[in-house]
Amino acid sequence: MNKNPLDAFDLKLLSELQQDHSLSLHLLAERINLSSSQCSRRIARLKENGYIQKQVTVLNPVAVGLNVEAFITVRLNNHSSDKYFPIPK
Repeated sequence: MNKNPLDAFDLKLLSELQQDHSLSLHLLAERINLSSSQCSRRIARLKENGYIQKQVTVLNPVAVGLNVEAFITVRLNNHSSDKYFPIPK
């Protein structure tokens, strides 16, 4: 269990960042009713405590020329998971 629980501001901040991580700090702070400096400190703390692992940009695959779909079939000789994930007895 994390020793730094999330409060209502943290949850709202995470929700806003999850929707659009490119929001300016000013707009983000405005949306959650905090000052920009408080918002910045909270983001830094959330990153430091592992709540925010990384920030990414989701690309439009067609716009960047990735318009191929691939289907893959995998055939297994042994369908048992015991070899790799032994079940404790």
